[in-house]
Amino acid sequence: MANRRRPVICAVSGGVDSAVSLLRLKRSKEFEVRSALFMRNWDAREELDTTSKCTSDKDETFARQVCDRLSVPLHIADFSKDYWNDVFTTMISKYRAGLTPNPDILCNKFIKFGSLRNYIDLFFGCDHFIATGHYADVNLNGSQSAATLAIPLDKVKDQTFFLSQVSQNALQKTLFPLANIVKKDVKKIARESTLGFVNEKKESMGLCFVGERKFNEFLKDYIPIRKGQVVDFETGQFMGEHEGVQFYTSGQSLLLQYVQKCRTEFFVYNRDSIENILYVVKGRMNPLLWRSECKLRNFHWISGKLPDELRKKVVMTCQCRMQHGWPLINCDISIEHGLNPFDLEDTEEFTIKVKVHGRCWAVTPGQFCVLYEDEVCLGSGEILPFENDEHEL
Repeated sequence: MANRRRPVICAVSGGVDSAVSLLRLKRSKEFEVRSALFMRNWDAREELDTTSKCTSDKDETFARQVCDRLSVPLHIADFSKDYWNDVFTTMISKYRAGLTPNPDILCNKFIKFGSLRNYIDLFFGCDHFIATGHYADVNLNGSQSAATLAIPLDKVKDQTFFLSQVSQNALQKTLFPLANIVKKDVKKIARESTLGFVNEKKESMGLCFVGERKFNEFLKDYIPIRKGQVVDFETGQFMGEHEGVQFYTSGQSLLLQYVQKCRTEFFVYNRDSIENILYVVKGRMNPLLWRSECKLRNFHWISGKLPDELRKKVVMTCQCRMQHGWPLINCDISIEHGLNPFDLEDTEEFTIKVKVHGRCWAVTPGQFCVLYEDEVCLGSGEILPFENDEHEL
């Protein structure tokens, strides 16, 4: 007797990646597509500026066209309240504190692989897999061991950085149909099938679920303008005025009127959210913009536990990435605050120290540092503010 095909729900966004993922699953002999699912996660009525709306309605139209072409039923689910409570308000509070959060990582953790997973368990069944159009690979390893998240064939489109906070429970029931395919071939498959129209849709590069718009202007709907001084960190010279340190991030090029008159470009070095001072330094290659160490909090291990090597050796050598798309760099990691690694069960209750073999540019508090070993994503933690702005030169 043939094995029963495993049921799967494919999340569709209206873009080419999720469309081709759905197509590949339809052709699969191992999985049975029970439905496609489109997520509504942002309520444009919440916006104060009504002149620029998100593209959710257009995305839904494309998603419906994809499902019609492939004869797959489309299910609509609304998670806008979850997104607001778990992602958006967290993002705003971190900006107000002078940090630079990564809402895409939070969105994957809490919404796409959190709320959606719970929703599918409730309305479709716990045996259903979730499939998405992410460029990542997952090894399920059987029921006796943890699933692993790995870098896909397409190293350029690799999205494991954004998936580094996904829970083990969700990962064990997740499929990435694009794991062994590159972007150009995804577009080719769409073009040679009935899905060629999705290649005409502009790829979204905006805030997760909110859409593309001038981000600082969008933030000003939720964070009040608070003008302050821009100061050259090395000379103490007044350089101009800003509208709030929360609208800037480490390594950002300055376009202030005074700075534009200078022959040398200035970059954001640090933000003092208490005094509301924005510190800048001269030149992209300024040594102050490069760091070799950082500390992480709330570290999430995808395996669900501390690696054995870290438990035994205290210091573990692996690789890290502090921004999406950056090359992997070797690093040494260790547990901070004198905690005994043999006694640690809750792996998010301690601080991880990361020391890279070299230096990283514009390491930004609030962002995530993601760890890897042999192209397997181990997890990630939030980069802590630097203590007393200590900097090694």
